[in-house]
Amino acid sequence: MIDVETGEVIKSVPEDYSFIPKVFIGESCYGMVVREKTGSGYISTEDFWNGKFENAIQFKLD
Repeated sequence: MIDVETGEVIKSVPEDYSFIPKVFIGESCYGMVVREKTGSGYISTEDFWNGKFENAIQFKLD
């Protein structure tokens, strides 16, 4: 997370590509869950900022 006014890094997470964030809405973060089959999904913002990417929920794949 970057302060748009100063460019300062406010928060960061471990470099892990098992969840790629796209948008934060409320207490959820939506993005891509990278597993055997990659697809869209979500994770709680708390789990995201704590690096608990294994808690991401992948939307149903066809």
